[in-house]
Amino acid sequence: MIYRWRKQTAYLHTWVYQDLMGDWIITRSWGDTVTEKSTVKHQVMPSFHDARQALKRTARYCRRQGYQPCSKDETQLGFNFPDK
Repeated sequence: MIYRWRKQTAYLHTWVYQDLMGDWIITRSWGDTVTEKSTVKHQVMPSFHDARQALKRTARYCRRQGYQPCSKDETQLGFNFPDK
């Protein structure tokens, strides 16, 4: 899942995904398009439920700070791995 928020030149992007070990990861990237300064943080979550709760907290923070949600256009790549 990818969530994008924007406020004037500031942005905050959040990704939630499961890694190859089965851990749920939240990656947050935020910064400013004018100064081109940005930060990326990764956080391992104990469960999908905890990851969803963290997303809800992030959404509440963004709304309070005046961020607006951006489009959720995602392209899922289809990989055709051969069966063995």
